[in-house]
Amino acid sequence: MFAALLLTLATQSPATPDPFATLREAYARRDAALAAAATATTPKFFIVKNGAPEERYRGSAAIQASFAMLFGSLDRTEPLDLNFRITERDGDRVQGLYRLSAGRGTRAYGRFTATVGPDGRFTFDESRSATRDDFEDAPGPVSFAADRQDLDRGYYAAMAGRYRLPNGCLLVVTRSITRRRYCSFLPPRTLSRRGRPD
Repeated sequence: MFAALLLTLATQSPATPDPFATLREAYARRDAALAAAATATTPKFFIVKNGAPEERYRGSAAIQASFAMLFGSLDRTEPLDLNFRITERDGDRVQGLYRLSAGRGTRAYGRFTATVGPDGRFTFDESRSATRDDFEDAPGPVSFAADRQDLDRGYYAAMAGRYRLPNGCLLVVTRSITRRRYCSFLPPRTLSRRGRPD
């Protein structure tokens, strides 16, 4: 019986690769060939940055060269971390946002529309500029290592404050936590920092 199980496992086709995971690994390793391997043999990539001409890459060789140029332009002492927020999936079409972190200080954001072939590789990708707020406002967790992500301090610090909800409850957002506080219909100025009437 054990031999039959091993034979079944050996004859099963391998799982379809996740092109987003492959691309994330390629960035971490700065491996242009691996990044290009996440694409089909005749893919089309379009990169549109606000205020800059559109860049177009067709075919694996052109895409690999573009990744090599990108990786070569980044500080080699800074680790790269690429992550995604998928906002919509419709058949083979995927839309979302990405964040590229270089070390702890530099982050770039973008919005993408991609199609993924049956072999689990990108057949088309169009990237456009996005902002930190676009990425952080997108619903859902990041695609990879969500439990190890650092929250963007600047984004969440800007949200700190005391808010009155439509039902009259007070919502207090601090730099470290968001929580509902004392529910009261008193104006916010009559509540102390502890959320109790003064």
